[in-house]
Amino acid sequence: MTAKIEAARVGRSMDGERRIVTMLFCDVVGSTAIAERLDPEEWTEIMNEVFEHLIAPIYRYEGTLARLMGDAIFAFFGAPIAHEDDPQRAVSAGLEIVEGMDAFREKIRADRDLDLNVRVGINTGPVVVG
Repeated sequence: MTAKIEAARVGRSMDGERRIVTMLFCDVVGSTAIAERLDPEEWTEIMNEVFEHLIAPIYRYEGTLARLMGDAIFAFFGAPIAHEDDPQRAVSAGLEIVEGMDAFREKIRADRDLDLNVRVGINTGPVVVG
């Protein structure tokens, strides 16, 4: 967690606070079929590299990584730190994730003959955070 996010949490309770938040979800396309063809350790190694590509843009645009889920991440923009441009930050992070995976996709295709791709979904709306 970045120091800026931690500082925003100190001394504040967000229980029941209503906010507009932009959520970003990203997962690996067809991961179950790919994982079935590989040794578990090999798949874990690949996913650890994928997560590095997925997470860095979230932090770069000051989003919060909420959860890692098997082959996916869930992040949000707008809590605990809110910016006027949180939806744009989420879209920028999503675009950077997709573009940033291009070189890694080529490497995996060349090294292991796998077609690895990601998809990103983004939604903005009111939530209660806490």
